[in-house]
Amino acid sequence: MNNIQQQHLHQLGIPVWRLREPEAAPITAATDSPPQVIAISWKNVPVGCCLADQDADQALLEAMLNATQCPWSPMGANQDAPDGLSVIFGLNLAQTLLPAADLSEENLNTLLSFESGSVIITHAVNAIAADPALKKTAWETLKIAMRYWKR
Repeated sequence: MNNIQQQHLHQLGIPVWRLREPEAAPITAATDSPPQVIAISWKNVPVGCCLADQDADQALLEAMLNATQCPWSPMGANQDAPDGLSVIFGLNLAQTLLPAADLSEENLNTLLSFESGSVIITHAVNAIAADPALKKTAWETLKIAMRYWKR
């Protein structure tokens, strides 16, 4: 829009919105902050863990963890994740944690085996919160994990 058009709009009382360059914001990558690691237990035995982004919707994450009916607890930064099946919430997080694996959308919601252990990758918690249609798929993935954890 040129200056003459802006002046006409201004005279008519129509606000003129200009595109602004985004402010320089610090770039934060998934590697800048470690993921949340949540230990999962069954019958007082550690059986696996869930990993989610630090900025994940906590209310939804807790609701999904509670739905597994497995005791869970957040782990500290110095603690090692328990052996067993790991559920990773988010393909981007999984790609960051498993850079040697060639992960894509096709790997979502399937049981994958690596030397380090078994993994299931599902949608990121915030993606599930934003799109309720993803809840069913995430729940199906958690049911696979529950069968694995409870055996």
